Amino acid sequence: MIIDVVGDGIYLALVDTGRYESFVQEDWDTIPGLLEPHFVAQMKRRSALAWGTGVEADWQVEVVTGVTATPGHRELVGGITVSADGLYLCNYDSLSMAAQFNDHLLPDRDCQGNRIPLAAGNYRVRIVQLADPKGPVADDRFRLEFEATETLPAAWPQVPWSPLR
Repeated sequence: MIIDVVGDGIYLALVDTGRYESFVQEDWDTIPGLLEPHFVAQMKRRSALAWGTGVEADWQVEVVTGVTATPGHRELVGGITVSADGLYLCNYDSLSMAAQFNDHLLPDRDCQGNRIPLAAGNYRVRIVQLADPKGPVADDRFRLEFEATETLPAAWPQVPWSPLR
């Protein structure tokens, strides 16, 4: 399955919209440092996995079942719990709008077509950025590999590859 994520993709996130608490506060962006701790809290709840992409771009994301050894520019492994009808792949626009407006619910118009159908349960997710997006040839692709598991990897203590660090 290929998902084209359009809009501001400086962050991407896998979100269980049934459990993800999106709202932070109105005008959250006027107070530095609120959004990343929010993402970390949601990742500890296992309702999301958020990561920085390196550039603000549209992304092409391949989604597969099963974990491979396909190499890439960089990769990481995380864990998430699916409660009902799968996950949604959201861009920064969707995440930030939902963080600022209590009535802006996910999945919104930008990510409603980015549903990844998965049965309820725990998943180990391997996220592979296939090439350096700042390299000589623009390559804005990711590969997401899902594997059902009983034991989740440790929750991420920070947003990997964050543009804010």
